Amino acid sequence: KNNTIVQEQIEEAENIYHKIKDMNNPDILHTMALLYFKLQNYQKAKEFMIEACNKLQDGHGVISKSSEILNNAINIFQYDQYELEYCKHQPSKYSY
Repeated sequence: KNNTIVQEQIEEAENIYHKIKDMNNPDILHTMALLYFKLQNYQKAKEFMIEACNKLQDGHGVISKSSEILNNAINIFQYDQYELEYCKHQPSKYSY
């Protein structure tokens, strides 16, 4: 099974996405986020995932702890924690 995403596949997915994006379906946005995540474009993956979560909330969808969208959002956001490096270099409140 090939788990690699190449730019041509992303372009094809983008073309399909632009044809169906008016459906306002969080699953479509979620899928786009996963494709960009596999391409290691975490910023673009995060943008699609935020929109997927917003659409899910707007549609009064269920976001439980077993939600695939929520779990994948957590996985994607772990790669975009610019504050983490700053925090790692701060003294611990327990070091005094």
